[in-house]
Amino acid sequence: MRELSQLLAVGLAQFTHRHAPEPIKDLRFGDFDGDGLTDIFYTRGGQWWVWYGRTRVWTPAQTSSFPISAFLFGEFDDVRGTDIVAVTGGGWGYSSGATQPWARLNGKLVGSFAKAVAADFDGNGKTDIAFSDGKRWRYSRDGRSRLAVMRSGSGALKQLLIGRFDGGTRDMVVSFVSDDRLFIWGLGGGNSFSVRSERNMR
Repeated sequence: MRELSQLLAVGLAQFTHRHAPEPIKDLRFGDFDGDGLTDIFYTRGGQWWVWYGRTRVWTPAQTSSFPISAFLFGEFDDVRGTDIVAVTGGGWGYSSGATQPWARLNGKLVGSFAKAVAADFDGNGKTDIAFSDGKRWRYSRDGRSRLAVMRSGSGALKQLLIGRFDGGTRDMVVSFVSDDRLFIWGLGGGNSFSVRSERNMR
């Protein structure tokens, strides 16, 4: 497994060194055309570009004046493929597959995605949008519902690990506390998060 991850890291480094027009921190990865292959996204001068795994060429997509830091990526509609969501003038908007014009996703529940994360916390195949404000975690199911409180407590979601750590379909959140304990938070009944697993790292 370690050998595979090292090979992937080397391959990505070689690709970005030879072919990527932007630093790796300004690239985003997803399956924008829904063909099961990973694609690469960047934006420059208002033009979006996608390197499709199928064609292996950079292709112009949609246009937008927003910087890449303003975007979240996930599955927000019924069309297979990674979509892009941003806070637009009238609310939250999404571009299906990075190729379609902005369509309405939700009202402007918050005015910035600077502290937001995109993940499928309820395991329904659609991406949720979550935030932390230092006092609580809140999220919008599928990016379309009102904000619900996930849990009370500090911890910036943007700085925590998010993934599927139990082999299931739901994304979970990993957090650490000062005495070297690790907590894995997951969605329980209703909208609330609870500790699904606890580990002592000593």
